Amino acid sequence: MKSLQQQNFKDILNKMAMVDGWKILESSNLLALKSPAAIPLVNFVWGEVSDDNLARVKAFYGNCDFYWILTKPQKELLNGVIQQHFHTPEEFPEMIMDLSSYQIQMDKPSEVSVVRVQRTDELQLWTETAIATFGFTESDFKEFFYPLIDVANCIPLLIYYREKPATTAMVYCDSSVAGIYAMSTNSEFRRLGLGRAAVNECLAIAKELGLDHAVLYASEDGQKLYQSMGFKISQMLYEYSFPAV
Repeated sequence: MKSLQQQNFKDILNKMAMVDGWKILESSNLLALKSPAAIPLVNFVWGEVSDDNLARVKAFYGNCDFYWILTKPQKELLNGVIQQHFHTPEEFPEMIMDLSSYQIQMDKPSEVSVVRVQRTDELQLWTETAIATFGFTESDFKEFFYPLIDVANCIPLLIYYREKPATTAMVYCDSSVAGIYAMSTNSEFRRLGLGRAAVNECLAIAKELGLDHAVLYASEDGQKLYQSMGFKISQMLYEYSFPAV
């Protein structure tokens, strides 16, 4: 099954083609995406695993880490290529929301406020809040995310708890399907409803822009939240990491 998130990533990369270092490698049985930043959040590969494709992909990424994403049927049919070169896979779901059936939640705790980031000072707070969770350096984070905002028109969101910046999210809506990214919550603010508020705002933006569906990759911690909001698992994916060193 074709991944909607895969198409979402490809749409973003096509917009980023004018930015140095953002690249696509594509053939009939292979799609690889590359960002110039030291963090491999878009360095994903989909397609047939073979020695030839592996050599092409390794040459494409050079000294960068990347991830090869497979569906379960592909995983069961693999020969020894994966076992020889890749680490044990991480299993996670791709989740889809039909926005026509989603009712935007207007009520949220009084301690929680959501800001659609526009000002420079808000963007800096968004950056500092995200890297506190992700662990990236500020320069790497900005090199990766700022072009996504400036060129691909991704919309960053900052969620406050009692006037303290606590959670980040980002939504991409310049496609037929909204993509939700950069979900992070500082550890001291977890389980306070902030993730729900962030996702709800992403979905509200998508509905305002007339989109019918939203897609995301779910972590183990996030899956229950997304299911409770109406996301459904479209397929299970297996992410094989390929470290550069």
